[in-house]
Amino acid sequence: MTKYDEEAVAAFAPVSYAVESLRLPLMQQRRYACITNAIEIQLEDGYPRKAVIGHLASALVALLREDGLGQQAETVQEALAEFQRKIESRLR
Repeated sequence: MTKYDEEAVAAFAPVSYAVESLRLPLMQQRRYACITNAIEIQLEDGYPRKAVIGHLASALVALLREDGLGQQAETVQEALAEFQRKIESRLR
C-alpha cells in the first residue's frame, strides 16, 4: 500500500497554477494537463522517482518552448525548481 504524500502534492500546486494561468485554448491546455497530471500521480503514490519527475518536468518546459511560450516557460521552470527543492529529500 502506498502513502498519499500531501506535502509533495501541495509543493507541486504552484507549478500546476503557473501552467493553468497561461489560459491556453482547451486543446492546447490538455497537453500540458497530461504532463502535470503525470507528475502529480508520481507524487500521490508516495514514491516519486527523481528521473521520472525530471523527464516529465523537462517535457513540460520543452512543450512550452515548442509552442512559442518561452517567457512563460521561464515562469514554469522557476516554479518547477522551487518544487524540486522542496521535495528533494522525498525523491528516489
